Amino acid sequence: MNRQICEARESMKKKKQIKKLKKSKDFLEHILHAIPSLIYVYDFDKQRIIYNNKNIADITGLDQDLLNHAEIDLYKNLIHDEDRPLFDAHLEELKSGNDVAPVHYRIKNKNGDYSNLASKDLIYKRDKNGKPTQYVSVTTDVSDTKTAQKQLLSKNIELEEKNDELKYFASVASHDLKEPLRKINMFSKMILDRDAEQFSEKSKSNFNRITVSIERMEQLINDLLSYSELNTAAIYLEATDLNTVVDKVLADLKEAIEEANATFEISDLPVLEIIPSQFSQVFTNLFHNALKYAKKDEAPLIQVTAKMTKGENIAIPDAEPQQDYFQIDIKDNGIGFPSEVEDKVFDPFKRFHDREQYSGTGIGLAICKRILVRHNGFITAHSEVNQGATFSIFLPC
Repeated sequence: MNRQICEARESMKKKKQIKKLKKSKDFLEHILHAIPSLIYVYDFDKQRIIYNNKNIADITGLDQDLLNHAEIDLYKNLIHDEDRPLFDAHLEELKSGNDVAPVHYRIKNKNGDYSNLASKDLIYKRDKNGKPTQYVSVTTDVSDTKTAQKQLLSKNIELEEKNDELKYFASVASHDLKEPLRKINMFSKMILDRDAEQFSEKSKSNFNRITVSIERMEQLINDLLSYSELNTAAIYLEATDLNTVVDKVLADLKEAIEEANATFEISDLPVLEIIPSQFSQVFTNLFHNALKYAKKDEAPLIQVTAKMTKGENIAIPDAEPQQDYFQIDIKDNGIGFPSEVEDKVFDPFKRFHDREQYSGTGIGLAICKRILVRHNGFITAHSEVNQGATFSIFLPC
């Protein structure tokens, strides 16, 4: 009697264990089918898949049970002919027990097209001698990624071609536009030099205005060419001492500085990863503007300072709040401009002072902004009329 009771208890215990195992198996099956990747187990001796989740059937259109019990490897037969040798070599590497990199191949899908798959495979079982007998594969459909990569590559090639066309156009346009201006300027000066005595003062003034207009047009062409080249030039950053850059700019502006009786106060500047020639252009444009827009009754004073700041302190939405930035301020005591146009001063061709009184093309500050953008930085302007202006450069550390 006791024996029967023990056997009954043992039977009930086994049934509970079987029920528990079935629940665990069902739970695992649900997880495997919920995973978006294709998951299967491959048996080297049987040379075919012995288990797969439903995603493999969703892509290939093959019946899940048929795939698991077929006498031949139906899955492998769907692999693109060009990719099958690569897949076979991958299997041999796995079979030898070596660690292998993910393999990429194409497989025919249920629509008759080919899907691009990326497979990460690991040895699942070994025999008593340690020889691999089965592996498990987690395979992801990367067709959308492959398509996006091809589209991106195509767009990049197209963009390079457009950039080359733009550079060629800018070069030709620059030459073709400048040549007539040179001739107009040359003949105007010849006429004025030869027949000046026969002209009235008004005629002489008109000829001088022609010369000034030509020079302004030439400068506009040069600025437009510089602006267009910024969009196509390759970016090669190098560690550069800004003190050296500023010293060279001041040397180039020596005559203009002396003529304006200007004073420059330069604090110690950092070494930054930049394109030196472009930052030379930034400082040249900003210093030139500070000299040009000086007050008539006060000698220009230009102060350049540097410090570290957080992105949260920069009044620009694109600044990363926790990112450290180098801040370089260029402050002058000139005529300034209305505070309400601070955001517009960097727009091409925007001018807020009398064209006849202050020369320029309205491109200089737009070039500065473009250069800072290409360095993943920013430039801001703060000013009040007759209170000078401060231009702040921000570069990520």
